[in-house]
Amino acid sequence: MHTPSAARTPLKKTTRTSLLSQVTSSLNFSKSAAPLVGQAYCFLRLGRSGYTQVIGDCLAVAELLAEGLESTGAFDIVSARHPTPRVPMVAFTLKAGRRDAGYDEFDLADRLRERGWVLPAYPLAPGAEGTTILRAVCRSDFSAAMARALLSDVGDALATMNKHAAEERAATTSAVAAAR
Repeated sequence: MHTPSAARTPLKKTTRTSLLSQVTSSLNFSKSAAPLVGQAYCFLRLGRSGYTQVIGDCLAVAELLAEGLESTGAFDIVSARHPTPRVPMVAFTLKAGRRDAGYDEFDLADRLRERGWVLPAYPLAPGAEGTTILRAVCRSDFSAAMARALLSDVGDALATMNKHAAEERAATTSAVAAAR
């Protein structure tokens, strides 16, 4: 199926979404129903108790990830967690002091992508567009061990970005002192 490029499609017929900066020329934002069919199949195959167990495991991994991110002191968790999370996903943002250090959520997403993790960073919808979040979806194939590996890579990325930010501040301070 041919999808018209944004360059050949009149602008009034395209929509730019902030999520992943996509341009679409469709009349709606419909996607394939395959994930829904897959979930229905799993529900029928596993039964309610089996599917409840799978979702419970996903929620436990999401909570482990959220607690690990919070324990770094660098993040605020934005997604609902208490009393019980409803979606196995963690949305988080850097604390304001971290953004002042010279990097942001997009920089962290890039660092994590270098290590093979895809955590999209994007601004929230109008009314909250001043907030940028990162999002991690905890699917059934995302284990606690993988969450711990992600947390380790997040820690390494923060250390690297803090080091680079400190080096930039030192270079700027030296340049200002030399100019005097």
